[in-house]
Amino acid sequence: MDFKDRIESLFDTEGTDKSEPSTAEADSKAQSLDSDTQPEHPSPDERRSFSRAGLRKNEISLRFSHDAQFAKHYIENISLGGLFVKTDEKRRVGELIGIHFSVPNPANGESFDFQLKARVCRVAPNGLGVEFVNLTQDIRSRLESFVRSALPSGVAVQAKTKQASIDRLEEIRLLKWEQAQSRRERFQKFGALVALLVLNLFLGVQYVSKEIQEGKRAQIQQEYEVAGQRFRPQEVRSISQTTDQYIELTLESGESIYFSPTPANMRQLPRNFQQSIEVMRSLPKPKARRTSRNNPDRRIEIR
Repeated sequence: MDFKDRIESLFDTEGTDKSEPSTAEADSKAQSLDSDTQPEHPSPDERRSFSRAGLRKNEISLRFSHDAQFAKHYIENISLGGLFVKTDEKRRVGELIGIHFSVPNPANGESFDFQLKARVCRVAPNGLGVEFVNLTQDIRSRLESFVRSALPSGVAVQAKTKQASIDRLEEIRLLKWEQAQSRRERFQKFGALVALLVLNLFLGVQYVSKEIQEGKRAQIQQEYEVAGQRFRPQEVRSISQTTDQYIELTLESGESIYFSPTPANMRQLPRNFQQSIEVMRSLPKPKARRTSRNNPDRRIEIR
């Protein structure tokens, strides 16, 4: 399959899925789903994405990254999304802080050490609520293992009140991905069409150029006859007009061909020769000049 066939094959719609929704339908559905995920008056519990595990008093201590070595604060509750720490520290909402704490590994009793970045999302008289920032998959897995062990039996790490919204958001994400794929495919087809048009244009120019070159070559090799004498265009060295209005073709061999520029003779010449002679004949005739008898250097124009 050559390049042209490969491009044309991109436009073969046979066997494509006819059930694919249009972009407008997908946008409408995405907007509908997006509006469904926005309850009119969400409660604080509905806004919370993860179930919180309450911890026994002074069970797990926490240090801020700027704390002195022995400074300690205690975690009141923790979830997969963040925690609440009892502290006298005063922070601004939205401020990023570094935190360090350790929790027991439910599998073997060893410790999971966490050094995380968190953002202050709530300031209370008795402490700070923070949300974790940029958790890696490994850290998230270890944290989820501990939170699941600390939650009461039957309580999921993911808040059930949010699960339906998350499912709908995932569907929106999938729809938007399908829209992007559809746009990408249309762009690829458009690019292929442009490439095909450019290729056809290039081949057309090449063909015309070749035809012109072959035509010129054939014209140069062709023999012409005028005034009973034969010649080839490449043998002509110059074209001039004599004073008696005859045309002179001077050949490379030194011979000359004289003829009157009658319509019949002109038709026997190559097209470029005809054009050159027409231009030559349209020029003004040279003025006759003679020398004065009294002053040899003085020239008199005769009009």
